[in-house]
Amino acid sequence: MRVTVDSQLRSPEHSRGQYEMEGLVMSDDFETITTAVGEAFTRQDAEGIARYYTDDAQILPPDAPLVQDREGFIAMLNATFAAGGRSLRMETVSTQQNGDLLVQVGRYVMGITAGGHSFDDPGKFVSVYARQPDGGLLLTVTCFNRDTPPPTA
Repeated sequence: MRVTVDSQLRSPEHSRGQYEMEGLVMSDDFETITTAVGEAFTRQDAEGIARYYTDDAQILPPDAPLVQDREGFIAMLNATFAAGGRSLRMETVSTQQNGDLLVQVGRYVMGITAGGHSFDDPGKFVSVYARQPDGGLLLTVTCFNRDTPPPTA
């Protein structure tokens, strides 16, 4: 099931769309943010991804400890790139909203090149967005996990 964003997911003070905030293109549309995060991943831009997250965001990666700060998140992303993470495609399966929080459930495919081989690593994720005082959305929690164990050499 795919849920479409409608007016109830937007701040009443803002029309749907993008706007500038301190050099960052902010959005009140979670799909715009999802696309921007995937594009930044493909550019291997850890800082660019982290800018779509709150300063106190929590990341729950597979097979690793909880990440609770921006520096740790950027380090985790850079380690993912160094290990062969090359691309990221995400698809929203469903959303739920309650007040200033939006929960997104989806699927992802991470393109990886490691050990001279390229492969797709599919998985699923849950992300929580928090409405900011300016009406934009930022990610505050993301949990993701592979659908299958990673290939072995």
